[in-house]
Amino acid sequence: MTSPKPMPKSSPAALPTSAEMPDGRHLVFVYGTLMSGFHNNHFLDGTEYQGVATTLAPYRMFARNPKTEYHVSIPFVAAHGESSAVDAPEVQIRGEVYAVTNEQLSDMDGLEQHPMWYHREVVAAYLGDVTLPCWLYFNEKDMLDAERLVVVPSGDFRDHRDAPPPCSET
Repeated sequence: MTSPKPMPKSSPAALPTSAEMPDGRHLVFVYGTLMSGFHNNHFLDGTEYQGVATTLAPYRMFARNPKTEYHVSIPFVAAHGESSAVDAPEVQIRGEVYAVTNEQLSDMDGLEQHPMWYHREVVAAYLGDVTLPCWLYFNEKDMLDAERLVVVPSGDFRDHRDAPPPCSET
């Protein structure tokens, strides 16, 4: 199976403006603590797991290291903004896709503090042999904290934090 060519980030007209499915649910691409095996995955209880996916376009992935041993590392993906405290390669991001209701999407917006902290945009994601529009939460605000900023060069948060494999690989 060959992977499709990444879609350029600079042509938003190529993407739909929504990730809404015909049944009214939305596809959401998660890449951090909302993934299976992580502490925030319970927010996705009652949603429908679609599978492991990869963004078609490359982005920069960072993690903010915890202040203390009682906190956990939090990832974020940057879509915009050229400046950051550390250099990071643009790579395809690996995560999971879930189908969520309007209410569940609203709950996720609350968790991610959309649009004040994270903001969500539609991206193209490669799920198996299908390319789908999915919401993805971006954060460019935390790129300037050099003291706690760590690059995730693989684009897979599981490489940064110990976690069990995704649902489909267990």
